[in-house]
Amino acid sequence: MCSPYTGINTNLLFTKGKPTTEVWYYEHPYPAGQKSYSKTRPIRIEEFEVEKAWWGAREETENAWRVPVEEIRRRNYNLDIKNPNAEAESHRDPDELLAVQGGAGGGGGNA
Repeated sequence: MCSPYTGINTNLLFTKGKPTTEVWYYEHPYPAGQKSYSKTRPIRIEEFEVEKAWWGAREETENAWRVPVEEIRRRNYNLDIKNPNAEAESHRDPDELLAVQGGAGGGGGNA
């Protein structure tokens, strides 16, 4: 079962009535100070003004990118394509994190 209210960023997919040569993606940003949508804080129609303005003069931005249909075919039609303009999450090595915590007096070993 899918919940319509999750903390996962949503990519909006736009199409036209011509043969597809590329697929545009637009990652809708949350309003300032909001980390997700919920039943009590749902998305509002006014929030789509940015996408509507962008649609008329499409270009790649930090929230918009396009993928050639050949790439989508190579991916076996998997449309789950991350925003290439987004900052990548940084994951540190677990041993390094444990060493840092142990060095900061949080080691908690039994002597």
